[in-house]
Formats: sequence, structure tokens, C-alpha cells
Amino acid sequence: MIEIAIFVLFHPERLTVKAVPGTLLRVNGMTIEGGKAVGLRKVGSEIDWFAERETRTARVVKFKGDMFVSVPGKIERRYRGALTVTPELGELRAVLTVDVEDAVGAITEAESPPGAPMEAKKAQAVLARSWLLGNRGRHKGYDYCDTTHCQVLKDPVRSEAAMATRGVVLTYEGKVFAPAYSASCGGRTKTAREVGWEAEPYPYFAVDCSVCQRDEREWERELPELPGKVGDEGARLVLGRKFGWNILPSNNYVLTGKVAKGKGQGHGVGYGQRGGAGGLISCCGGICRIRWWG
Repeated sequence: MIEIAIFVLFHPERLTVKAVPGTLLRVNGMTIEGGKAVGLRKVGSEIDWFAERETRTARVVKFKGDMFVSVPGKIERRYRGALTVTPELGELRAVLTVDVEDAVGAITEAESPPGAPMEAKKAQAVLARSWLLGNRGRHKGYDYCDTTHCQVLKDPVRSEAAMATRGVVLTYEGKVFAPAYSASCGGRTKTAREVGWEAEPYPYFAVDCSVCQRDEREWERELPELPGKVGDEGARLVLGRKFGWNILPSNNYVLTGKVAKGKGQGHGVGYGQRGGAGGLISCCGGICRIRWWG
């Protein structure tokens, strides 16, 4: 089991949790029938929660079952597992405890490019599983978030790719490691050092990607602020947090004055999802091994 914080980008002060029709949802010792909702509101260091026409107050509200969770007026997703909601620093923190393989299936379908063939989805499933098992405790108080900072997690779905690769992980020097991947490399992947990362524990290599070389779209941005270092992932993230994540789409660019021209999307290290979807599965330049986990 792993813990994933959901809706972290929305910093919610209110949440609504609803049992999926035809199911029962447990919440702090109560049973909620399918279709009925529970509202939660942060009040100081506690939570007011509303169910069955009654208001209750608690420091922690726990759910278990198949549920729809929403930030009212903004987003709704379906989850399956145990959900713990606590008041944290001006917002509600909702942490989902979920089976690893359920998370792998949801991440595989959310992260794969539209129209990706089965073999590319299988590769994505192995990457997602390895990343989850090799990178626990990435955040204080929970393992992962549901954004691209960790891995995108959306509705639970039946993933044939995840089931076909169940238990398969990547290892290096006998240990499962968290493999890096990004949307597209722009024609050539980056080494870890090229983007300002330490090379450990896995020595990524730069390799050509014929798929991205052939038809990758170019982008151009006028930057409101110069990056600390061209091609550095830390510098790209600084700009992204200030001005939006699309301000500098990748680390594959040249800078003329304040105008950046480049290709690709993401840090560019390791596996490229676009290359994988186009049939180039081995664009990580890897010397890792595949084995069964568990």
C-alpha cells in the first residue's frame, strides 16, 4: 500500500465525498449509501463534516470504499481505497491509501499519450511501478502527490498494460530504482548531469530519439525572467512556479536575449513517452534490468 495526496494543486478548504452508486462508503464509523454525499469544511484546526442532515466536528475524517471526491466547483475524480482528510496549514489535506497495482493502472492510463500502443503502455506501467516502489516517502507525511511532481493519478481504470506487467520492475545493481521519464525529449535525451541532477543512483545516458527528431514541434517563449542556468531543471522549475508550468516547456532550448526557442516537453532525462508511443521503447539508453517484484 502507498499514500498519495490528492488535489494538492487546489489547496482546498472544502471537499465533497460521495459514495459511488450501488456501493457503501464508510466514514468515521458511519455507513453512507451510494449517491449520498459528505461535505467537509476546514474550521481552524478541525473539520466540520456534514452527513445525513447532521454536522459533526473532528480532527480527522476517514473514508473507505469506492468514492467520488471533489473540490466544489473545480474538479471531481473517482477513487477507490481509504481516504484520510486532515486540516493542514490553511487547507484540507486528503491522502489516499491505495494498493500499488491499483495506482499503477491509474497512473499508466493518465500518463500515456493519447493513442499510445499497448507495448508503450506496458513500458509506462513498468516505469510507474518502479517509480512508486523505488521512491517512497517523497513528501513529508505521505509518499507522493498526484501531480507531475510525482506521477499523475486520476480515476481508477482497468489497465490491460498494468495487468500484463503485474509485478515487473526495473532494477540497477540489484535494487529497484525510480526511473526518470518525461513527455518528449525533443530529439535527444539528456544525461542527469546535463539538467543539474546527481548521476546516482542510475547513470542515465543521452541517446537519439528518431521519433522526436522526425516530427517534434518547436516552441518559442519570451521569458519574463532569465533562467539561472540554461538547460537546468532546477532553473526551469523556478520559472514554472513563478510564471506557470508552460513558460519553459523543456530543457532542450537555446536562449537569445529573453527569447527561448526549443523542442520537447519535460526534463528530458530517461524514457520519453512520445518516443515510446512512436515505437522507440529503449530511448533511456539503459543498462538497467527487468525483474519481478514481490
